[in-house]
Amino acid sequence: MAIWGGGASSNARTDRLSGSQAYRRGLLIHLTNPKAILFFASIYAIALPPDTSFASLGSVVLALFIQSSLIFFGYALAFSNARISSFYKRSRRFFSGVFALGFGAAALKVFVSA
Repeated sequence: MAIWGGGASSNARTDRLSGSQAYRRGLLIHLTNPKAILFFASIYAIALPPDTSFASLGSVVLALFIQSSLIFFGYALAFSNARISSFYKRSRRFFSGVFALGFGAAALKVFVSA
């Protein structure tokens, strides 16, 4: 399906996945997402000083794990609700446009400030 077209839902294939298959697919998508990799790498490279103790590093890793888990489980709970899922499917085009504009503006700002 084209993103801007009115064809069949791109979720047709994922609606037939078992829970473990959907979890595995989501995990692989997240672990191979370059934005997520760069985000976590930047936290360790920029936010933590080179002489950070192992205990402090462990607490940062634990805090990020808890935060990520809460966010992803929150998404799973929210989108398992039929009303929320239906609203998102109807509004997906709008959200994609808004986020495209936001990311485009951020990219333009980085481009002109370099």
